[in-house]
Amino acid sequence: MTGTLVTNYPASVAEAHAALGFGVFDHGWLCDDPSGNMAPAFGGLTLVASGAGIIYGDPGPINNGVDDKTIGFGAPRTGKFDGGQAFDVGAGDDLLVAWVGMWRSLPSAFGSICGKVAATFTNGWAVAGRDGTAIGLGLGPGDSLGVSLLAFGAAAYHVGSWHVGIAAIDRSVGRACIGTRSVTTGTAMTNTSGSVDAQSVSTAASFSVGSSAWVPANDNFRLAALFIGKSAGAATGLPANVATALQNFHTYVTRSDNYKAKVMRRQLPPPYKQDFGATIPAILTVIGQSDNLIGGLFGSADFLPDEG
Repeated sequence: MTGTLVTNYPASVAEAHAALGFGVFDHGWLCDDPSGNMAPAFGGLTLVASGAGIIYGDPGPINNGVDDKTIGFGAPRTGKFDGGQAFDVGAGDDLLVAWVGMWRSLPSAFGSICGKVAATFTNGWAVAGRDGTAIGLGLGPGDSLGVSLLAFGAAAYHVGSWHVGIAAIDRSVGRACIGTRSVTTGTAMTNTSGSVDAQSVSTAASFSVGSSAWVPANDNFRLAALFIGKSAGAATGLPANVATALQNFHTYVTRSDNYKAKVMRRQLPPPYKQDFGATIPAILTVIGQSDNLIGGLFGSADFLPDEG
């Protein structure tokens, strides 16, 4: 059964693929930055902060001792994190965007979550919260190739609940899709009606999280994690399987740790070290013990009830 508490995020290309069961991701960000730029979890692309109204450090969904934070945007909604020419989608490119976030309330006005889109939408792409009526994946020129969750209206925002989201362009079938799924209730909203031809949506405008050359940043939204892939074949199979991918993503981010992972988390406080150093003897000792001994050493309530 899929859990209702977020416990994990993908932290590598391989983990991001495993989270959805589909797709190829290039970059990911966990949005824990206390100020300044958005540092990557993988992929090496730092997003440069500018503008006004950026909100740092609000709590994220993980509350098991991990210092999980979010980024968001408030008035005047000009704040953004700029990635330059990354994710420029050519005629042969798929696009795949996945995120973990929460709408605290409906957006007060039309705005953007992320995208690479020119002014007045002469070309490009954007994932946007459309003033409380829909969440959309817009594809230029003129947003003419976009898909939205219009049929579901405000319900697609899952206001007050952390959710996972996916938006994708799959060139192999000429389709686009978008979907969201509440982590609290499991309610999913999807739309796979977008028909996309082989034309490029490239633009000289920068990729940004938040405010774009098109519209300001969405307010009332908190972003806990963001993952993007752009390449030929990166989103193969997503339009036909977006509901399954959302459920897989939900399952991945709410999966339970086993006892070894719990010990490692407590002995390697955030930020988790890649070089275990002095803690490795303790970790090896723990791994080498039996379940019964672990229960005796650390207390069975800590490790045994949620295994399986």
